[in-house]
Amino acid sequence: MQADICRPDEIRRMFQQVRSEFGGLDIFVSNARTEAPTFYEAPMEISLEKWDTAVDSQAKAFLVAVREAALLLSDGGRIVAIPLLPVDAPAAGSPGWLWAQRKPQWSRWSATLQLLWQAAASP
Repeated sequence: MQADICRPDEIRRMFQQVRSEFGGLDIFVSNARTEAPTFYEAPMEISLEKWDTAVDSQAKAFLVAVREAALLLSDGGRIVAIPLLPVDAPAAGSPGWLWAQRKPQWSRWSATLQLLWQAAASP
């Protein structure tokens, strides 16, 4: 199933399709985002349009999707969020390490997503 994650109505449509085709969910994994060039820029250089894309494709999309997924989760169902970068600095030589060296400002963005995930996962 596909949806433009920057559009909450499409996220809702996707979950309606899940409900009609499968009846529910056992697990929801949040890992979607737009292509990196659509919003990766230094904080003091990023345009408001690109900032909106970052927020819409990360934080807002996650919030909308968790709300929709929660309605479909079975007993014992799980929500898993895979953030942009690990909250802690990646270990030297790990896949995210080079990226974190070039774009350290996005580690804070990842921390924000991690907090959203923890809030959504709390009863």
